[in-house]
Amino acid sequence: MGNAEEGRQIYRDKCSACHGEEGVGVKVLLDRGAFPTLVGSTPPLTDTEQQPAQTVGSYWPYITTFFDYVRRAMPFATAHSLSNDEVYAVTAHILVLNDILPAAANLDRDSLMQVTMPNVDGFICDARPDVFAPRCMSNCSVPGDAGISIGSGETYGKPVPLTDCMVR
Repeated sequence: MGNAEEGRQIYRDKCSACHGEEGVGVKVLLDRGAFPTLVGSTPPLTDTEQQPAQTVGSYWPYITTFFDYVRRAMPFATAHSLSNDEVYAVTAHILVLNDILPAAANLDRDSLMQVTMPNVDGFICDARPDVFAPRCMSNCSVPGDAGISIGSGETYGKPVPLTDCMVR
């Protein structure tokens, strides 16, 4: 378990050199943001915005994906060096910066699953018919073999079955 207040200090010590004190990114290399902005922009991202920032609050559809990314890949120079509690705390702090959680928020395995991200409906499932084909584990046909239809035939343009990517 981690809380946003602990996360603020961990973020300051281990994340702010790249992402800035308040998560607005660090401009380097000819004023281009080499390290991404974590806060700003609000969903939905539209083409009417001039280069909207794809931030934690405006882009990521699921907090579990963000949590896992931080756990596996951050801090950049010392990936996978944060404990799980530190990752919960940093994640809580970043959600606070994005006005998704209150300042006194605590996160753990169960509460993380209760977070609904603002852009949860901003992605579209891949509805091509071949995406929903049953998975084959042995003696599988390859695309192009007789009996395999990819994106054409009777199912083309028809409603697709409900899948995991369509369920929250």
